Amino acid sequence: MFPEKTDLDVNLIVNPEPESGKMRVWLDDIREAPRVDHLTMEDLTWDHVVTTAQEAIALVETGKVTFISFDHDLGAPEAATGYDVAKYIEAQAAAGKIPPIEYALHSGNIVGRGNIDAAMKSAWRFWDGKAKESHG
Repeated sequence: MFPEKTDLDVNLIVNPEPESGKMRVWLDDIREAPRVDHLTMEDLTWDHVVTTAQEAIALVETGKVTFISFDHDLGAPEAATGYDVAKYIEAQAAAGKIPPIEYALHSGNIVGRGNIDAAMKSAWRFWDGKAKESHG
């Protein structure tokens, strides 16, 4: 039902060769995007490495993001968070405005990780429901 999420603190399992016109996004204000999948030792490619929620949301709005890896805390305490991005994705999924986005969580913030995961699972319920509606 839900896409398999990965825990980047342990492993990152992703398609290292994204299809043309589709985007893989790394969202983090401190950590560099990993270049190698530590499980398969394959090279990873990121189409966009962004440091703010606003940058990530702007990419999501294009409808081309197919994968996003989330950090929660993005700078100053008053700054928008990875959870804000996930809530935005959830709302857009509910409205049928964006295609499904697979995801991973690499944040060290346990509560934030849980919130992001819950929002993304909710988004997937909308995407799965729309797929079922279109297939009868």
